[in-house]
Amino acid sequence: GGSSEHRPVTIAFIRYEGTDALIAQHGPDAAADALQRLVAAVDAAADEFGVALLASDVDADGGKLILTAGAPTVTGDDEERMLLALRRIVDAGVPIPIRIGVNRGSIFAGDIGPFYRRTYTVMGDAVNLAARLMAKAVPGHIYATADVLDRSNTLFATTALEPFTVKGKAQPIEAWAVGSATGSRAREGSLKQLPLIGRDAEVAQLRDALAGARTGSGRFVEIVGEAGIGKTRLLDAVREDATGFQSMHAVCEAYTASTPYAVW
Repeated sequence: GGSSEHRPVTIAFIRYEGTDALIAQHGPDAAADALQRLVAAVDAAADEFGVALLASDVDADGGKLILTAGAPTVTGDDEERMLLALRRIVDAGVPIPIRIGVNRGSIFAGDIGPFYRRTYTVMGDAVNLAARLMAKAVPGHIYATADVLDRSNTLFATTALEPFTVKGKAQPIEAWAVGSATGSRAREGSLKQLPLIGRDAEVAQLRDALAGARTGSGRFVEIVGEAGIGKTRLLDAVREDATGFQSMHAVCEAYTASTPYAVW
């Protein structure tokens, strides 16, 4: 997990329940199969959206799974990726009741314990509140705070909950039940287009492609580069030169990443 530090992290608790009745009615093998299918669904969603399946814990008539985004590694868009992963888990139709709470805040993340029995964990008030939300959630639902929802580029159908009190908080908590993804926030455009510097070779290639298109020789151009290197600005330069063409623009969004050809 690296060095211990205080950092902003998005934390989700998933509580599964009903294992006692499952064992009594169908036997331990059926319970083991249900848990395997649950963990497999959680693991697949965590892997797809780049969040960490941090830990598991036992509980009365079930147990808990803990997911984190922003620890131990940070990849950006933590809140969006966490919400998408949680929706994927709920929509997977796991064969055991689950309830989910998710929150974001500044927490302590790092290794605890002696060298021979050490684990990486997250601790703090934000973690505790995520667990309280999980306890309040209705089975099959995700309860999230505004801190998580407001920072997600993907928009979700939400239902405001009546404010409720939880242990350790003097004021009632405001939270929302999170439904399916519905779209994305409008992306901010540049108010002032600055000159394009240092991309003469790339611009020349694109202008050559445009010239070919004008004479009926179409071409497909893929622009690849690291985040922040100026891909969007290069596309803007193409649009500026593409006078007389019909221009169409589509954005690849995180919530449609698993839908083939969604952008088309």
